[in-house]
Amino acid sequence: MADKPAAPAPRVTIAPPQIRQLRAEPGEASARICYQVSDAESVTLSLRPGELARTSADCVQVDLDRATTFTLTARNAGNTVRKTLTVAPKPAEVAVVPAPKPAPAPKPAPAPKPAPEIAAPPPVAAAPVAKPAAVAQSRFPATGDSWTYRTTGKWRTSPKRNFQVVVQSVADGAVTDALRVIEGGAAASSGETRRSRGAKPGFVAWNQIGIEFSPYLGSYVKLAQLESQSGFPTPELDTQWTDWYSRLKPLGQESVSVPAGRFLANKVEVWSNRPSTGTSVTREMEPTAIQYIVWYAPDVKRYVKMQRRIYAASGDELENDVFELVAR
Repeated sequence: MADKPAAPAPRVTIAPPQIRQLRAEPGEASARICYQVSDAESVTLSLRPGELARTSADCVQVDLDRATTFTLTARNAGNTVRKTLTVAPKPAEVAVVPAPKPAPAPKPAPAPKPAPEIAAPPPVAAAPVAKPAAVAQSRFPATGDSWTYRTTGKWRTSPKRNFQVVVQSVADGAVTDALRVIEGGAAASSGETRRSRGAKPGFVAWNQIGIEFSPYLGSYVKLAQLESQSGFPTPELDTQWTDWYSRLKPLGQESVSVPAGRFLANKVEVWSNRPSTGTSVTREMEPTAIQYIVWYAPDVKRYVKMQRRIYAASGDELENDVFELVAR
């Protein structure tokens, strides 16, 4: 008698994540965004700060200079859920300072008594003045350091602008930058600020210049000894185009010329990719790959050149932006 075929194993259904809470506490130039999620393996908040350390519940601080829409994405095996939240900064409060009271007129000082005559001491030979020791310039960014860049694009309509980056603070390997467009764009009076980790590959999402890759990686990491990296958080270009994955590969040293001069730089290549939706309607415009090539010069502390290419699902190049150092 033939054996009966084994019964098929029951299919295991994994419940999708649930976003139970997403709220914000706005301040004058920042906001505190709090979330509560269940059944998630990873949680990302975009445009910034990216992947979050805690997948269940937490509150994170984000810089805010205008009304901004944030997207919280929770994922587990085969399931993704999202929720958006628009946050606007609180208007700054102007304090009214009372007019100072006039100070009373000072009393006239008494006439000084004549000093007794004292014989002058014999002259003393002057001690030689020690020359200050030379201070070596740190390879790390410091508060007040600044760089000016020029950007160009693929198309005649692509923005052409000069912008300046100034370090606001450095603490525990995290650098806070202020960016201001100084020519060729709608320069905001207060600019915008972002924070990045120097020693970890990652991205900085700016409103005015788009996504910048790890500006200080060359200062904090010995790129000659760096191995390929992958899996670091990647911001989403748009809530419509999601699920990006990035990997980095060092390409060695190369001499590169920019308006600020010629530099021997360490070169790295980064690819960010996402799966195509597969529709013929969006094939020519749907971004599925971004290539970053970045040149870091150690004595500049920041990159001296960055090229950012965006490709559609069809393979066509949608944009080709070039960032070059002009002055520092």
